[in-house]
Amino acid sequence: MKNLLSFTLVAAMLLAACAKSADTVITQFPEAVFSHTVTPSLPVNVQFVNTSMSTGTASYFWDFGDGSNSTLASGVTHNYTSFGNFTVKLVQYDSAGSIDSINYVVNTALVGSGGGAASQNGANFQYLVSHSAPFTVNFNNQSINATEGYFWDFGDGTGSTTDSTNLTHIYSNSGFYLVKLVAFGTNSSDTATAAIQF
Repeated sequence: MKNLLSFTLVAAMLLAACAKSADTVITQFPEAVFSHTVTPSLPVNVQFVNTSMSTGTASYFWDFGDGSNSTLASGVTHNYTSFGNFTVKLVQYDSAGSIDSINYVVNTALVGSGGGAASQNGANFQYLVSHSAPFTVNFNNQSINATEGYFWDFGDGTGSTTDSTNLTHIYSNSGFYLVKLVAFGTNSSDTATAAIQF
């Protein structure tokens, strides 16, 4: 009888717990998530530094890989009118009759530098790719459970309350920007941030 009473008591407690959990509302909290891509403006300026070494007087020929060329020995810059990979070739002709050349692939979509150090009696160069304003940034809102909307803070004194999944913002100046997206739920919110620098 004692075991039957214990079983009945446990069963009654389980039924009461099940009945109580059926009345429980499950709240889904918002989660703010976004990604971004930056598109700089054209043209893209690339500076070239001739690090070639020669035993005598030398002359140079630059092929910028886009149909343009130059014969400058120093102070070489070139503006590219599109983004992409360009094979840049430098040919060195020295007074002793030697000819040497070297080429590097320059990606105009990426800010940065490359090339090689000075070599012994040979052609070589370094390059620096830089972008200028304005910068177009495409944001992709991947937030979930934001039933009450969004607020974007672009870090430049402007914002937006759009519900759009894809959003474009133009930055007029280069610099450091802290971008925030706040996703609002019924009784809560969540914030995602990203640092952007160009």
